[in-house]
Amino acid sequence: MNLTIFGDSGAIGKIVTALALKNGDTVTAYVRRAEGIEKSADNLFVVMGDLSNQSQIEKAIAKADVVISTLGPALDMSRKFKGNPIADGHANIIQPWAN
Repeated sequence: MNLTIFGDSGAIGKIVTALALKNGDTVTAYVRRAEGIEKSADNLFVVMGDLSNQSQIEKAIAKADVVISTLGPALDMSRKFKGNPIADGHANIIQPWAN
């Protein structure tokens, strides 16, 4: 199965990705920074971009049978966010199917 996982570099994303790879699934990990990926495998592909980059999001989900979001707020509450970046990101993820 082809899975696209958003939030792969977070705690939950790492667990979901590890389980999918162990299961033999093909995983496309969508991350902001490549250094957030701690593993490598023949069936792991990385797409870098932020949650507002619609073309990169579409590239990441193009061949997906399943799209999984493990996005969540940062545990470091000292970071200041404007707006609703996760909700806006989810809207961008589902945009290709909304039409």
